[in-house]
Amino acid sequence: MVIDKPNKFPSLLVLTGGFDKGGAERRTTHLIRFLCSEGYNVHIGTFSSEHHSNNMKKFQYSSLTYLGKRGMTTLIPIVRIIKLLLSTKPDIVFSNLRRVNVVLMMVKILFPFDNVIFIVGVSNNPEYHPNPLFTRLLYKHADGLIANSHGTKNYLCNEWGLSEKDVHVIQNGVQSNEITLLAKDDSLFEWYKESLPTIITIGRLSSQKNHACLIKSFSIVRERTQSRLVIIGEGPLRESLERLAKSLGVAENTWFTGYQDNPYKFLARSTSTLFVLSSKWEGFPNVLLEAMVCGVPVISTDVDFGPREIIDHGKTGFLVSSDDPEILADQILYILENRSKQTIGGIIKNARKKVAAEFSLEVMIKNYQEYFLDVYNSHNVDLY
Repeated sequence: MVIDKPNKFPSLLVLTGGFDKGGAERRTTHLIRFLCSEGYNVHIGTFSSEHHSNNMKKFQYSSLTYLGKRGMTTLIPIVRIIKLLLSTKPDIVFSNLRRVNVVLMMVKILFPFDNVIFIVGVSNNPEYHPNPLFTRLLYKHADGLIANSHGTKNYLCNEWGLSEKDVHVIQNGVQSNEITLLAKDDSLFEWYKESLPTIITIGRLSSQKNHACLIKSFSIVRERTQSRLVIIGEGPLRESLERLAKSLGVAENTWFTGYQDNPYKFLARSTSTLFVLSSKWEGFPNVLLEAMVCGVPVISTDVDFGPREIIDHGKTGFLVSSDDPEILADQILYILENRSKQTIGGIIKNARKKVAAEFSLEVMIKNYQEYFLDVYNSHNVDLY
């Protein structure tokens, strides 16, 4: 990717919860890596205890500051971010997680930095944010907001009353070459290598991802055909989901893998028949893009926004009603019964093409860079 370098790069302070776990964190990590490689002066503030990871040592960042563990009293990170702003003197400070956004905007209100541009990213459906009224009031003080889907922007403007000119859309992107390389790892659980078709899902075991709906659907599917379910991820609902699988008689055919550093090796196997996202809400789910790159057909619930900006129903994947196990089971069975036919092969091919054309990491990073430069240049003009 070639981007003309401006005469002067704005210096950035990027605040993040972590670097590897979660779509927003990985997206921020890719952004930091690119900006550093381009010669930007990038300072990092993190709430991750893994801030000295080998992954981060590869970056030519200007500084990396550990701000403390998550769940601290709010006053402590406010004071530490203020100190970090005073020491690094960035042109732009950017955060991309709600809990970090909230602290950052409190800093802006309590201790104004007139020469610093405050930008926050919104990565999930704002309707389901904890304390949405409080968050809404804080976001109105941001100098700019980046929404990761058009649906997110529409909600912020129509429901939260934010100005359209202040909210910019940058959809997520994925690094297809890296995913393809990681997918070649063939170290898998033994029964996974057998010939039974496999249904896969990836996501935190939380209410948002609604794995209970998928497990119920899987129990219906198992009444019609032999198959297996792989649930990749960890979270507070694991025990209750395991009990649900046992009560429905599908525990022996359901594998809870826990968190996996490399989930792509599960997706790219010949027995991996389809990927399912059964969420109750989303922002812009990277995991759908990643599954498309790995060459498996995808099914997603058609929630308020996010998946419908990725999937063209019947062309690049399938959309189903939210929280309806029977409809989801019907769509799963359709793919299982037609997986060897040209229709499914065409959908997989179309999906890969769409990701390459619209949702590449290069496109996403280029959009971020251009936005930062535009905001920076506009801010400097306003000062004179």
